[in-house]
Amino acid sequence: MARKNVKVDLHVNKIEALMTLLSVVNKKHIALGTDSPLNHINMADFDSKLKVAETKRASSKELRAQSEALMEAAYSIIGLGIDQGSTSPGTLYYYLTSIRDMLLVIYKGNEEQLSTWGFNVVSSSSSHGDNAPVSDPPPVEDM
Repeated sequence: MARKNVKVDLHVNKIEALMTLLSVVNKKHIALGTDSPLNHINMADFDSKLKVAETKRASSKELRAQSEALMEAAYSIIGLGIDQGSTSPGTLYYYLTSIRDMLLVIYKGNEEQLSTWGFNVVSSSSSHGDNAPVSDPPPVEDM
């Protein structure tokens, strides 16, 4: 006779499936009452903890939705919302771009001063002077 292997998955990595299983087990136990084979397990504690977990998960989902709405509102004020950018009037990104541009005019030639305002300033110099002509590359000789 062949050996029978049985596996019963508890879905511990899939919270929605796990919560459904916990609920179904609890309802089945309650429906069977004194005939439940689970009466030797502390099912009152199981039921109580299941209700707390369900309530906390429901609150978490509601708070997550509120958090996402608040984050979207903040992004819109900042100027990082959908279809927004540095040219979106009245946003913080718009103001910051204007501030940066104004400071670049004020500190022309000494742009590193913007770092005192918190900006990350990267300076580099060219090996050709500002107005030095760029020479053409040498001609390629035919062989």
